[in-house]
Amino acid sequence: MTVALRQPAVPETPAGTVFTSWLAAFNSAEPAQMRCFEATYGGTTPLAQTLDFREETGGFTLLGIEKSEPYSLIALVQEKDSDTVARFELSVSSEEPPQIVNSTLLITPRPADLAIPRMTEVDALAALSTRAEEVAKNDQFSGALLVVRHGKVLLQKVWGRADRETGTAVTLDTQFRLGSMHKMFTATATLQLVEAGKLALDDTVGKHLSDYPNKDVASMVTVRHLLTHTGGTGDIFGPEFTENHLTLREHSDYVKLYGARALTHEPGAEYGYSNYGYLLLGALIEEVSGMSYYGYVRSKVLQPAGMESTDSLPEADEVPNRAIGYMKREIVGRVRRSGGPGHPHGLPHLWGDFRAAVGGRRIQQRFQKIPGVGHGGTRLGYCRIRPQVNAAIGRAMGCDLSKASDSSRRRGEPKGPFGGATIRRQEIREA
Repeated sequence: MTVALRQPAVPETPAGTVFTSWLAAFNSAEPAQMRCFEATYGGTTPLAQTLDFREETGGFTLLGIEKSEPYSLIALVQEKDSDTVARFELSVSSEEPPQIVNSTLLITPRPADLAIPRMTEVDALAALSTRAEEVAKNDQFSGALLVVRHGKVLLQKVWGRADRETGTAVTLDTQFRLGSMHKMFTATATLQLVEAGKLALDDTVGKHLSDYPNKDVASMVTVRHLLTHTGGTGDIFGPEFTENHLTLREHSDYVKLYGARALTHEPGAEYGYSNYGYLLLGALIEEVSGMSYYGYVRSKVLQPAGMESTDSLPEADEVPNRAIGYMKREIVGRVRRSGGPGHPHGLPHLWGDFRAAVGGRRIQQRFQKIPGVGHGGTRLGYCRIRPQVNAAIGRAMGCDLSKASDSSRRRGEPKGPFGGATIRRQEIREA
């Protein structure tokens, strides 16, 4: 549900003029208007990135001006496609026309005076269904929705196509990809081992992986850092992955390839989403449990949860009814397939094809990543940092993950005028 929003006036100052122009250009979703804005007021954000961010947010609505001076301004805005609120901070030069000196866009808690009123169950389900219809008609959603409460199915509907090439429609038996949401299974497995006394949140990587190549990682990065993406362990995708992806089958293969590289920042100093960090958690799980990662998650996480059809399978295994994932090509908006043959074995704490049959009981999982195919939706910026989620996971498992430094809970850095968001995208190659 989106509440009715007031439209406050923007001060007629140099900063106010630039902000008004930015908001109009960004909301227009027109490349020509965005280019004109940057040509007038400065900025170097790649146009494709700006258009990605515009599509992701639906644009912004101004909620209020928190602070205004002639050459600086702080505004509160809300995504048009969600109830997410962000704080836009802008400073400009004194020349004519003003040039952008700095701009940041950080997610912030919703103000109390704009609290979203609760809905009845009936109204909430109707609003959810209506919203799904809207985005499906705009070709922004193909999938299924299932809402269950106390064992009773309240909403169960499908939209769109599972395979655009064949025209296969999504059904209640279609299986969908999960991607990095599988990290929650890795976090659960890790915290189980903490609870069992086999790991501690402040154990270093080197305490359990004694031959880890990089001594700084071994001696400084802790389990807590890995869980909260604050260890500075970086990503895995790039030229090295492209050259070696067919030989990366086990956790030890990844450690051998990436283990010698340096930290990207001091552990605990800042947040930096790290696929490699969760791979290291998988290696730690194997080391202290004496089981394979896959075997541990299967027997200790999935089966106790009743997820009897969920598993991590070799890439060569056929998966019936699997939906094909797609991404839109930059700027021109062409929809391209983002699935395909990958390396023989995937790492479920990194990538996933989560097969969840909404209408049935089958839940299964496969994993793949191919060079040149982006994993859509991975956010590197816009400060969608989730310390409260990390803390919630810890509380649920009886552990305290809240000791990460405050600086690790935000990733705000100066961006271009359309900055504030950096969406990880890799060019999708033609088949």
